[in-house]
Amino acid sequence: TKNYLAPEHPISQLLRETIAELCQTEITAESTDGCGTPVYPISLKALARGYSKLQQSAPGSAEAQVAQAMSA
Repeated sequence: TKNYLAPEHPISQLLRETIAELCQTEITAESTDGCGTPVYPISLKALARGYSKLQQSAPGSAEAQVAQAMSA
């Protein structure tokens, strides 16, 4: 977990790749929020695609678990 917020850390890279895949968009920039968490500027349309994929995912999948956690 050391330096996990650094853009080159494998966890940060996986997060970026996962968001790009779910939202079907290319991530070309990165910033951080006030706590140092990575944030990615993506279009509203891409964000909607990502949320839609989470909501419509197969029961029991990792995506469904994320959607359930967000809803809770």
